[in-house]
Amino acid sequence: MMNTKSKTGSARGLGDTLAEILNTQFQLYTELVTTLSQTAFTNSQSCCDIPPPCWMPVALSEIKSNTCPDASTVVRLLITNCDRVSRTVTVSAAGEAAGLVNLNPTTLVLGPKERGHVSAILKVPSEAAGCQEYEIILWIRGCKEHYLRWTVTVGNRGGNCCHEVEVEDCPDLIHHWYDHFYCVRPCIHNDAKHVSHG
Repeated sequence: MMNTKSKTGSARGLGDTLAEILNTQFQLYTELVTTLSQTAFTNSQSCCDIPPPCWMPVALSEIKSNTCPDASTVVRLLITNCDRVSRTVTVSAAGEAAGLVNLNPTTLVLGPKERGHVSAILKVPSEAAGCQEYEIILWIRGCKEHYLRWTVTVGNRGGNCCHEVEVEDCPDLIHHWYDHFYCVRPCIHNDAKHVSHG
């Protein structure tokens, strides 16, 4: 015959173990929910945030290069045509230092879903002074306009370097709720004839 006292003790021990397991799981669940909610609030945008309109140029990442006089720095653009039709993509450089940039090639003809490379090479003049900066804007024009801001700083240290940037040239086929809030407001010019009061 089983001892009633030992049977009661076993049941209590089992109950305590189950309670401890449930308590541990509850604490883990609480910590997980807290972590996820904090991440959601710090890393995501509000549902009411309105991004730039689809007809504005798309900003790509900003590139900073450090290199020596007479050395070269390269930005390699990997351009993908996301569309289902062929697309001609052109690349150009703008800014005061645009004349120092050699683009190869300047035009890509990409079939549906194809991708290709364009290299932008800037060779720093041998007479460039330390701490001198060259700023270039690379324009990629295909289905959309994309731009990349590239700053090259001359120093005593550094050498040839290469950055790679991916460009997804995709049509925007979704009609968003915030599209209704956009209106074209051109810059106000000094010429009174062009001043907009809209």
